[in-house]
Amino acid sequence: MHCAIHPDCDAVGICTSCGAGVCTACRVTVAGLTYCHACLEAGRCRPPSATPNAKSTSLLPPELTGSADRTALTLGVVGFLLFGVATQLVWMADVIGIDWWMLPLHEAFGLVNPFETVAVVLIGVSVTLSGYAFAAYARAFASWICRATAVVSFLSAWWLPIANFLQFTGLVWVPAPFFYDYNIWTSGPLYPLYSTLQVIGITMLGVTLLLWPSALVSTRHLLRQQHTAVAAAILFATAAHVVLLPLPFSAIFLFTHYPYFAYYFYPLFLIVACLVEPACILSAILLYRSRSPK
Repeated sequence: MHCAIHPDCDAVGICTSCGAGVCTACRVTVAGLTYCHACLEAGRCRPPSATPNAKSTSLLPPELTGSADRTALTLGVVGFLLFGVATQLVWMADVIGIDWWMLPLHEAFGLVNPFETVAVVLIGVSVTLSGYAFAAYARAFASWICRATAVVSFLSAWWLPIANFLQFTGLVWVPAPFFYDYNIWTSGPLYPLYSTLQVIGITMLGVTLLLWPSALVSTRHLLRQQHTAVAAAILFATAAHVVLLPLPFSAIFLFTHYPYFAYYFYPLFLIVACLVEPACILSAILLYRSRSPK
């Protein structure tokens, strides 16, 4: 028997879905069953349930039914939900950050915003937890894009929290000389490091928001939740572009020591939050349905 795509090659298997012969190059294995690339792309890779009367059958193939992977998916659910909340807190922190109730902190540390620090810590935690879900996908499906997504998620999580923690040293913003008004601040010795970490953190977060939809789209047929994955991917990809496109202007404001650069980007922060929130909810639903019985 010869391969249906490459007649010169001997078939090494038969597609479970369409019955076509497949050679080594055309063979795709999902849950121990052989498929061709056409059936994979059409979403016809659906391994049958063990028995019709089984009490519970996973929406995912057996590769993701182990306890470790189910735990990773659960962490991903928590991570995505937490990330949606954290993005809302970030723009809220920028709006209310410099206000009358923070005057004692301004006098003690400078332009310190503890509310924003809490928000970016939640971002670090949530991005880390979400990385575990993509690591589980990488193990199950041997997907390089899922592996890259997991690695970048882990690497990108803590740049912004570290930058915000530096402000509590009192060396990022210091009172301007010859001024007695507590609202007059100038950059301190740690300001260049703070600015660098902020730019790196925003860049890495934007790249992460690009990789998340890439991983969701690349595995949508295997996850068998195509519409949910595509909808979440579109929202994440749009948010990533909103984060990355104005990045050069953000860097200019940061490195020119202008402390109120964020005021110019409030609308963008709000847009990102409004895009990311439903994307995170859809992703959490996708992961939850993947790890739960039907």
